Amino acid sequence: EALTAELVAYLRSHHFLAVVGASGSGKSSLVRAGIIPALYSDEPLIDGTMPPDGCQHWPIHIMQPKAHPLRELAATLLRNNESDLEHIRLENELAQDARVLDRRVSRLLSGGRANRLLLVVDQFEELFTLCQDPSERKAFVDSLLTAAVKDGVTTVIITLRADFYAHCFVFENLRATLESFQKNIGPMRKDELCLAIEEPARVGEWEIESGLVDLLLEDVGDEPGSLPLLS
Repeated sequence: EALTAELVAYLRSHHFLAVVGASGSGKSSLVRAGIIPALYSDEPLIDGTMPPDGCQHWPIHIMQPKAHPLRELAATLLRNNESDLEHIRLENELAQDARVLDRRVSRLLSGGRANRLLLVVDQFEELFTLCQDPSERKAFVDSLLTAAVKDGVTTVIITLRADFYAHCFVFENLRATLESFQKNIGPMRKDELCLAIEEPARVGEWEIESGLVDLLLEDVGDEPGSLPLLS
């Protein structure tokens, strides 16, 4: 909750955020189960601060790069459009001009109540593990940064495994952006892991057997991937 409050407050004045951490450190959960619900709720955060103005109206698009990140980007932007031709056309436009993403988002928002769109790129490292086309990688990165960093109407959050951090340095604009707009996620403390176990049970009106939480924490130990193991 404290980390969610910190990052949501960060989005009030920044439009790009990289959540970086080891595999299994909870990056995706922090974004999907922490930041996004906090934006939608439009209620005070645990530290008493408020989320960005109007964020409860932001359209939220979540994607993974997979083997063809521009295709996935086009698909999430056109998620209510089933025309294959339109998907192909947008994918080609994104490949040719880094400004297309910003223009397309502006069109999506025109006439509505939302003043921004949130684009979440989960498992950003797939850009290097699955995508084999260097030109498509560059076009994808350029599109994200042009839309988010150049005073556009798109807020971009990426989650990135720490062991792929150096891979990003091949793109000078991404390297420079990561220097200023990232949050490194460390392993959860014991008290935080306790809350991760106990609070969902409390919400679901379940009673935890005495000693069970301590046993679970002893089993997961201090492993870097303790969250998936605990799950």
